[in-house]
Amino acid sequence: MSLSDTSDNRPVFVSHSSKDASAANAVRETLEAAGIRCWIAPRDIAPGQDWSEAIVAGLMGCRVTVLVFSENANASVQVRREVQFSFENGKNVIPWRITDILPTGAFAYYLNPVHWLNAFPPPLDAHLPALAAYVQAVLSGESPSSIASAVAVSTPPPTPAAETPTTPTGNLPEALAPLIGRTVLLPEWQSLVTDPANRLVTLCAFGGMGKSRSALEIAHRSVESFSDGGVWWVELDGARSETDLLERIAGALSLSLSAQPAAMDQVGERLRSGGRTLLVLDNTEQIETASRAISKLLKVAPKLVCLVTTRCALEISGEKVAEVPPLTQEEGEALFLDRAQARHAAFERTPDNAGDLAELVRHLDGVPLAIELAAARVGAMTPRDILNRLSDRFRLLRTSASHLPERQRTLTGAIEWSYELLSEDTRNLLAQVSVFAGGFTLEVAEQVCLDLFDVFEGIHELRRQSLLRAEIDPKTQQVRFSQLEFLRDWGTRKLVERGPEFTNAVRDRHARFYLEMAEERVKALRTAGETEAQSALTRELPNLRAALENSVTGSDPEITVRLALALYLPLYDRGYWDELARVLETGLRTAEATGKVSPELRAQLSLRYASVLHDRGDLLQARTHAEASLAKSDAGVVPARNLLGLIAEDEGRPDEAEQHFRTSLDRCGEEDDLGQAHAIYNLARLASKRGDQERARSLYEESLVYRRQAGDRRGEAKTLVNLGAVAFLLSDYAEARRLYEQGLFVLSELDDRQGVATLLYNLAELAEKEDDMPLAVGLYFHSLRLFRALPSALASLPEAELSRLREALGPETFEAACANAESRPWKTLC
Repeated sequence: MSLSDTSDNRPVFVSHSSKDASAANAVRETLEAAGIRCWIAPRDIAPGQDWSEAIVAGLMGCRVTVLVFSENANASVQVRREVQFSFENGKNVIPWRITDILPTGAFAYYLNPVHWLNAFPPPLDAHLPALAAYVQAVLSGESPSSIASAVAVSTPPPTPAAETPTTPTGNLPEALAPLIGRTVLLPEWQSLVTDPANRLVTLCAFGGMGKSRSALEIAHRSVESFSDGGVWWVELDGARSETDLLERIAGALSLSLSAQPAAMDQVGERLRSGGRTLLVLDNTEQIETASRAISKLLKVAPKLVCLVTTRCALEISGEKVAEVPPLTQEEGEALFLDRAQARHAAFERTPDNAGDLAELVRHLDGVPLAIELAAARVGAMTPRDILNRLSDRFRLLRTSASHLPERQRTLTGAIEWSYELLSEDTRNLLAQVSVFAGGFTLEVAEQVCLDLFDVFEGIHELRRQSLLRAEIDPKTQQVRFSQLEFLRDWGTRKLVERGPEFTNAVRDRHARFYLEMAEERVKALRTAGETEAQSALTRELPNLRAALENSVTGSDPEITVRLALALYLPLYDRGYWDELARVLETGLRTAEATGKVSPELRAQLSLRYASVLHDRGDLLQARTHAEASLAKSDAGVVPARNLLGLIAEDEGRPDEAEQHFRTSLDRCGEEDDLGQAHAIYNLARLASKRGDQERARSLYEESLVYRRQAGDRRGEAKTLVNLGAVAFLLSDYAEARRLYEQGLFVLSELDDRQGVATLLYNLAELAEKEDDMPLAVGLYFHSLRLFRALPSALASLPEAELSRLREALGPETFEAACANAESRPWKTLC
């Protein structure tokens, strides 16, 4: 189905939350029964079609948007986008309210002047005829006001309390733009503020995370709960002392302070004499005595509630702390679009820029300030231009807007604001922890960071100041600290400013620590401890990459070589073959350039590189490096002979291949279960290729015994898969499926992408034997996608099968099967 097919002759777009699907479908059925064609998701989104693209086409093709409004719709970012798009493109919007709820945030802005239709009291069906009549009249060109008077149930909802002319006492500023994001968190934070049991609620986060804007939204939503004493906004930019704080509060309350009595007493009396009052104290972190002053006010004014925004908790008894997190990916993209369109009305998300826009938001860590500063560049730059220049983000992400405080005009300003409030020791530590990528634990920081002071206390101070994030690792039950990427960039600059000697010392300690960790975990791979070791290596992969990068400029080339070797299995098993090739090439260049690396390590590097080249189909270069490995050292003769056998097999020389495999087996010691398992496994593969399936099965079963003795789950899974292949060749399809599924479960759990891709190919062959051609197409489709992502020379196998099936099934049936496969994860096909 083309885009035009989804919208032509469909004058009504039905906008709804997926949770209100039944009500939305009732609307659609009623309107279509009256001859009014509708566009509605997911019905009118073709299989394999981009969801956003389809919705935009539906909205553009309609004349009227019927909004099924409820608390679900009010909380939906997607529904808000559809309503915003409708208004901006001149569509009539008809809100049909199915629950008695008022719109908030952006919805209140867009829907306040619009005529509403109410669908209560229940049942909903009783109100559908009036809705159909209203829609028909709008499509016929009648004015909304005349239609509203003619339809009995058409009554606008009462205007939200925050926007009525009878606003209670207070001085809340109006928001300049609707708040985007925080849909789930805002009600939670508001409930903390309005709960009579709470006196102090603190929103904590690093600068630029949107604390102030969130606090303003909470305050507006909470006005009715503080109708007696009012809601008062106190801006504390530039305040440095308790006196400044009290003067700002007095100014907000329109209270003129006199010389006597003390300012605390005068402010306290004003607050004590009123009703239940909410003070919003925005940006208290630079006031050293803020905690003491706020504590006093809360004691002298029993009806006072404080909502505070700050970088760190006040640590007052009874304080409720809410951490303001980064925006989600969806929220971040919505914010970027909103701010970009505010600066450049013609900007829109298209299939061409959607990927760049999403990647840009990911790189900006979901930080609202960074996203807004980036969006301000739209018009002069595309999302791709901005993305390509993020390496210089501190120069790029700035604005000259004079209405903003200096700390919010640039990303640098936001960081400097926080950095200057740290002690010198804590600044030093902030610079050092920038060496970590992907997070770290306290214990690791104590081993890597130079012991200039108490690292334990310093880490907790950085966390308290919102310069580190913290979460509990569910597997290790340890607290793991991490930094937003632009904070880490900033810390790296500060680390380099401390001079090469200091910088290299920290990076060297980091590299050595993660090298030892990786080598220890790699020993456990292909053993019973593989799952735990693989999990640890996955968790620390960013740190291992950073360690390798930093080691290249270090003083010990052996660290670079050993790190490249340690990264081989973690990257290989995940199918990161392009990256692995670059890592091994880095190790080889380092070894050759310095001449200080032992022949044994150089031989291991050559062999690992040969293995990657073989898997990518470069047999000539693979043989060259494998033979070079044998020439440099005799220590790795067993794996080298195995690899040379595989290369000879793929080159069409089976006798030479068998000789290599037998040499490898003969050189294995009696205790080398893995070596024997691998050599016998290769002999089994060769026997199967030669057509001797009974011998192949016998050898695979012998290899399986050694695999299990070694605790090699990955090798066991691959042996089971090949036993399944033998069963397939012997036409025992039930046994083949049983063995394939056993192997697939383990390989999927271990994230072995090549193994999974191979198994999907095998299962596709089974599907063909069972005459399920759409399933076969889907399995070949996912097999090809995984092989290409590696990339692997084996991609040619499913590619050839798909070409064959396209001819056999015809383009229409084949494309439908591919579209179905593309819309589903491969696991749902097995």
